[in-house]
Amino acid sequence: MKKSVYSLVLTDAVVEAADRLSYIKGMSRSALIDELLARALSCMTPEMRLRDIFVTFEEQMRDDTVFRMQNRASDSMLSLFSAIQYKYKPTIRYSVELFKQPQGGAFGALRIQSRTHSAQLLCELEDFYRLFIATERRLSGNRGLKAAHEEGRLMRLLAFPPGKEDSSESELGEALVAYIKLFDRAMKQYFALLHDRAAAQEQIALLYATYLNTQPLIIF
Repeated sequence: MKKSVYSLVLTDAVVEAADRLSYIKGMSRSALIDELLARALSCMTPEMRLRDIFVTFEEQMRDDTVFRMQNRASDSMLSLFSAIQYKYKPTIRYSVELFKQPQGGAFGALRIQSRTHSAQLLCELEDFYRLFIATERRLSGNRGLKAAHEEGRLMRLLAFPPGKEDSSESELGEALVAYIKLFDRAMKQYFALLHDRAAAQEQIALLYATYLNTQPLIIF
């Protein structure tokens, strides 16, 4: 959504009140006035859309004991953590970034990483990322899935499946939760079955097939 610079004549008391509220909300004066006008005129700004998506996301995760949420640093980014059963129980960080405008067909990006310095664990994470993405491409038919991984980190662009570009904020928030939970379950299955890679691969495929058959909005 394009933005332009406009000159407005406002009452001093209104500006003072706007400045107080923008300080409380951690917003600029322009962003606050833009949002207040949008709500009054039943419009949706990109910032409001991202915020509403994350509100749904947080509501869906509120009672989940597997993940630990981190306070949002901005309206466009959110992080959460989950631990895996591997020796010293390392923590995995999931960071979701939503774009104000689609970028190359993607509406956001998911970044996954661990702060570990264990070469063995980094190698296992690399193997899991490779297996999961390959399973995803094969079962979903999404050959154009964009993902990159190195040194125990994965970055995966997030896109709508064909024909779902107009999905609502609540639908998208729920879809993000479902995808991250799928990924986390698959990772835990992989590490639980390190002694049997074939069984791990089978379990990951089963989890992803169930996701495809039960989730209304699939993350592409």
